[in-house]
Order: sequence, then structure tokens, then C-alpha cells
Amino acid sequence: MAKNFLIFGILIALIVVLTHSITKNQSGKIDDFNYIDENSQSGHLYEFTNKPVTLHFWASWCVPCREELPKLIDKAIRSPERVFLLISIDKDKQAMWSLLEPKRHQLTDNIVIIHDPAFAITRDHFKVDGFPETIILNKDKTIARHIYGAADWETTQ
Repeated sequence: MAKNFLIFGILIALIVVLTHSITKNQSGKIDDFNYIDENSQSGHLYEFTNKPVTLHFWASWCVPCREELPKLIDKAIRSPERVFLLISIDKDKQAMWSLLEPKRHQLTDNIVIIHDPAFAITRDHFKVDGFPETIILNKDKTIARHIYGAADWETTQ
């Protein structure tokens, strides 16, 4: 009986790992994706050539996100060499902006706000299902670090 539970547990773990994999190509790079930013401008990940990119998935109703996002924006302001794509899954765009409002006047060119209520990027491309979640990419768009949950942006590189 214990052997059956062990086999069942291994199968479940394998299914979780296989279904939670990020879309990557054979070189290990994250596949490119398109988005519409807060200014209704279209863009895509690979337009940021020779720049590391931080992808941050969040929602205004997420308590850890509410605490973390202002610190992440401060980190982005101090890191103009890096691009920060802040991807919100809020259904209500006003709810998204209510959390960003206190920092809105400080947003710099390296911070891109993306509203993803249909989960096209969040779930379909990156398989994110917990918030906050952050994927830090190298200049070549390979994964440098994957953070599940809130991070300490005063010390995180």
C-alpha cells in the first residue's frame, strides 16, 4: 500500500513539473511574446536586445503583491540598465492602477506596465499560477533566476 502511494506521489509530482514548464526554445531562451503596454503600444520581449529583463507577475488583490510592488518599482528606478515588465492579471484596470498610483509619477522608461486580464502571457505563455512570481532573464533571454513569492528587492539582484 505504501509503495502505491509513493508511485502515485511521484506521478503527481511529474505531472506538476511537466505542466508548469515555461515556454522556451531549444537554445534555452524564453520564447518571444507580444504585449500591449499601459500606453496602448504594442511590444515584444525580444525588442529589449542586450538588456536583462525582469518579468513580474502580480495582482492588486494579492496581499504580498501589494507590499512588494512599491519596493520593486524603487529597485527598477535604481536599475536603468534593466527592463522591468510588470504584468498584472487584474480583471479591473482601475484596480491595477489604484495600486500603482502612489508611484505612477516615478515610473521610468525601463518600467513597462502590462495588463493581462485574459492570462495570455501569465498562464498561457509562462504557466504562472501563484502571485507574486518573478522571472529574471539574462541579456540573452535565458532564465537567471525564478522567484516564487515575494522577494526582498533591496538585496535581490
